[in-house]
Amino acid sequence: MQSPKKSTNNQIDPIADENIQQFKGHPTPSKVQSNKIPVKLNAAAVLKESHLYKKQEDDVRRRLNAYESGEKHAHEFEQWQETMLKQDAEQELLAIERKRLEGKICYEEAILAKQRVVDENRQIVDEIKRETRETLAKHVNEKLREEQRMKYLNFVSFFD
Repeated sequence: MQSPKKSTNNQIDPIADENIQQFKGHPTPSKVQSNKIPVKLNAAAVLKESHLYKKQEDDVRRRLNAYESGEKHAHEFEQWQETMLKQDAEQELLAIERKRLEGKICYEEAILAKQRVVDENRQIVDEIKRETRETLAKHVNEKLREEQRMKYLNFVSFFD
């Protein structure tokens, strides 16, 4: 930043002063600290904390400078966009595969259901055939007994 131009009578140039006021930092709001117990720090802890803050500030400065110069912003966005497109494509492929597998499962379930119906019908037919054979056998036995009885009665009446 340029230092404000001083006129010959030790006054600050009003245009330069206005530019400085425009770019001056504003104080940050105080952070609310609740239920914090004060901890007495030793020299090593203070140095570590100081080093951490300096590292964070340097990182922020580097990122801001990169954004100002336009170095990373477009590249990071393009990377993010590429990863999002890849994720969308993968999700679409997974959805297609899931639908294909669901269709295959439905097809196989339909085949199994049809086979169950065929097996049940076969069992019903077998049961009906068995009942029919039993009924026919009873009827045939009754007819034979009736014929034998009639023959016996004819035979007995013949001798009487």
